[in-house]
Amino acid sequence: DLVDLGCGDFRIGAVLRRYCRNYFACDVVGPLIDFNRGKFGYLDVDFRTLDITRDELPAGDVATVRQVLQHLSNDSILRFLDRCSGRFSYLCVTKHVPDAAEFPHNRDQSTGPWIRLEQNSGVVLTSPPFNLKAQSASVVCEANETSGIVRTIIYRL
Repeated sequence: DLVDLGCGDFRIGAVLRRYCRNYFACDVVGPLIDFNRGKFGYLDVDFRTLDITRDELPAGDVATVRQVLQHLSNDSILRFLDRCSGRFSYLCVTKHVPDAAEFPHNRDQSTGPWIRLEQNSGVVLTSPPFNLKAQSASVVCEANETSGIVRTIIYRL
């Protein structure tokens, strides 16, 4: 069972759907979820409008969160991680980070459309203040993109 947190326009989810028993596609933007229900209803997906920092998350084997955490404040990310506790075996996180071997982790910002890359920072869940205690963490994909790297890490929780 896959829980897609921040499913957006569901382009990626539509490709992944066939590999899952159950698929929960969640986003904070209600009209987008309504659009996805209409366009992708034939795929047997449970589309839900929810705020990953405030609402109860559906349980599943794997949760994905793509290009979302970089827009959140540290407090919001901490609330998100608290909601993940005990709900998933794996957390797959995709984020945009600086293209440098070392960069300042987790500089705080207000939740909004900007990203930490603009501060030469990036979200690193295993660093303070998050200190995610994962059984393992594996970088599974990296792609160069404007001023940085889009990195995907799978955490075994």
